[in-house]
Amino acid sequence: VRAKESDSPIFEEAIELLLPKASTLDQQSVSNIIWVLATAAHQRDSLVPGTRELFDALLDCMLDLRVRVDSEGAAMVIWAFWRVGRFLDAWTLYVRTLSDGRHPEHGKTGFTKRHAVDGRQRYYQTLLMETERRGDIQKQVFLWKQMAADFYA
Repeated sequence: VRAKESDSPIFEEAIELLLPKASTLDQQSVSNIIWVLATAAHQRDSLVPGTRELFDALLDCMLDLRVRVDSEGAAMVIWAFWRVGRFLDAWTLYVRTLSDGRHPEHGKTGFTKRHAVDGRQRYYQTLLMETERRGDIQKQVFLWKQMAADFYA
């Protein structure tokens, strides 16, 4: 999303079209839509109208596991929710669908998969940064234990 395009009415139009179809979107679409709208909101300094409702619908799809994002998609979604001030939604998504070794695989295959960044590193980074900023020791300890279990098991 380029700065000059973040004010385009195309975002409102897209939300209007996507909202009734939120439950039918695939994992790649879900993560990309959430990331794009969070980026547009950051550049606009406010949410695109309808973003909250679409985010709620897409989060529901992920929490009830109708949509399982791959590891990079999870990192994008967690970052996006954090970016728009919905850290508790990012945390809930992590705890309910990704913690305790339930990390999804890369959505990539072949050569690309072998050279893809593990999305866990990205979502742990976002979650740790925010829990440290908030001074939430309980969540920090939980994350450190999860990382130790993931990376040193």
